[in-house]
Amino acid sequence: MALSYDTIYAMPRLMTYADADRRERETKPIRGDEHQRKPLGRRNQKYRHIKREADNSITIHTHGWRAESYPLIQFYPNGEIHVLGYPYWNKAAENEVISRVLGVPVQTEQRKSWLSCASGEVPLNEAPRLVYSQSTQQWVASNEKPNPNIFVRDERGYLVCTNLPILTTHVVSRKGANQVRARYEAGINYVRALAKLRRDNEPKWEEIAEAFPERMSGIDSKYYWQRRDALPATTDSQRFKHEHAEAIATLLASPEPGDQYKAYLWLGRDVGARGIDKSIDRVLTMVHHDEWLVKREVPAGMKRHDRYVWAFPPQKG
Repeated sequence: MALSYDTIYAMPRLMTYADADRRERETKPIRGDEHQRKPLGRRNQKYRHIKREADNSITIHTHGWRAESYPLIQFYPNGEIHVLGYPYWNKAAENEVISRVLGVPVQTEQRKSWLSCASGEVPLNEAPRLVYSQSTQQWVASNEKPNPNIFVRDERGYLVCTNLPILTTHVVSRKGANQVRARYEAGINYVRALAKLRRDNEPKWEEIAEAFPERMSGIDSKYYWQRRDALPATTDSQRFKHEHAEAIATLLASPEPGDQYKAYLWLGRDVGARGIDKSIDRVLTMVHHDEWLVKREVPAGMKRHDRYVWAFPPQKG
């Protein structure tokens, strides 16, 4: 959650290593604290603290023991400032700490922190998430090496990113999309014709459930959440997975009218006849993303989100 006005303005503006060094030297540790932490701002918030490391760098931590291994900001004597994005979905407080300390806007978009500086819009690399150790029964640092964004101050005092990441996005390849659709032409034509024919008499849930006995086993059709989980709609971004898209594509590619009918029922879930074409394209994009989409490089410093990130299966590990 976001920080209060009093909390934000109790923290210092640290433009350079000299500022951070002075602040660390002048701040007294919390009395009675086992780690002798020095608060960054308010003294009743010791988990948000400033620390001098063995290499004489100055680090800013925001979550006490949970972030000891991965500082949010690290000032080096050579002028470099290393910044790591917070790795979890709620980043408001961490963004405000970075913004206040470094004097630059930081905001979250699509679960990623973006820092605005003289280099443009910089997506912050996230700190590795902590892992749970069964042997110690504690959360510990992972073996993954952090990859912070590195900044320096230019002659005007503005932040400049020295390792600006190269971003890519995806766009639809018309040629590739048409080639994929051609392989499913018979099934697509059947689904479109049936959707048009039944636009005023769309299937009820009982008809859908009867067509998918293997998925409806043990499902009580009167409970919407059970129906939703057993046969997720293509518009349900949380539940509709690649395995579901592949199942629909298999039905769509089948020469059997019964399979194509089942594809029609599933593709039309919650979208009706008007949304059937979008459902078809979503399924085929997920199954054939390597043909349907092409990668494009984004100019350095420009903010751009990949609108087709959902088309790719989640990476394992």
